[in-house]
Amino acid sequence: MKKVVILATLILALMSCSTEVDLIGDYEDITVVYGLLNQTDSISYLKINKAFLGDGNALVMAQEPDSSSYRNDLTVILEERKDGSVIKTFSFDTTSVYKKEEGTFYYPRQIIYQCVTWNQLDPEGEYRLTITNRVSGKIITATTPLVSDFDILKPIINNPVKPTIHFPDNDSPKDLEWRSAKYGRLYNVVMRFHYKEMFNQVTDTLYKYIETGYAPRKSQSLDGGEEMLIQFANNSFYKLLENTVPYDPAKEATVEVRYAIAVEYIFSVAGDDFNTYMEVNDASGSIVQERPEFSNVENGIGIFSSRYNKSRLYYISPLTEEILITKGLKFEPEIGK
Repeated sequence: MKKVVILATLILALMSCSTEVDLIGDYEDITVVYGLLNQTDSISYLKINKAFLGDGNALVMAQEPDSSSYRNDLTVILEERKDGSVIKTFSFDTTSVYKKEEGTFYYPRQIIYQCVTWNQLDPEGEYRLTITNRVSGKIITATTPLVSDFDILKPIINNPVKPTIHFPDNDSPKDLEWRSAKYGRLYNVVMRFHYKEMFNQVTDTLYKYIETGYAPRKSQSLDGGEEMLIQFANNSFYKLLENTVPYDPAKEATVEVRYAIAVEYIFSVAGDDFNTYMEVNDASGSIVQERPEFSNVENGIGIFSSRYNKSRLYYISPLTEEILITKGLKFEPEIGK
């Protein structure tokens, strides 16, 4: 009986306490950074915002620029470093984009940070980003190496001026082979087929392309030089065209002839931290509601890493043109090309 009385007394005491919980804590300035360096880009861009917390509807606050924009309160500097010494310094200025699509955050105008870096980023250097809040004095930093260039081994270059590619109509493997890039981790590869169409009673020529992607590949190390391979059946090229070239039955009757131009292999390579960031934020096939967090930004959150793009073009060989003619897709060899 005494136990029941004690328990009842505790319940009454708890009920007499205030049940109000303050979900809005003290304001803390949290800087969110997103930036990927690529030495092949003419201009480098950074997205820098602040996380916000307030007493009200977060979706409404997200539509207000002041909730997440620093306006002109930041100094943004990028340093190129080698062996601990600063070799070069880049200053980022604010600019506005005016065509941001409708979404959770304010639009169509948003402020981003940009700097002209064409032919100025050295793959042998390390790059340190420093963001200084001139109002609060807070300093945010992040560091990344650059993904280097790499060699494409196959298909081989059979002509230094106009290399060609041939797809036999069989299921033998076609090799796409390359050596990994230094500091490159994830490789996404796309094959893009370029062709053109001419129409009945119309003089204009329409240039088109179709593409297919392959399963991503990951390098075992970041040292570079690792041989990497994608294989696919030769006749998968023709199956792709048969499934995608007649794109509109209504327009197909107006197509007079098609001419094959080239096959382009496009490589997109992600740096190590960028790859980790994408892995952590990929919720596909997961029932976990709370994702783990990844950030390589000191005194803030976000991702500052690197990527690299490379492509190689191969013109369609005469033998492949002859096979295309048999597929009923209105392809013909182009005279005088």
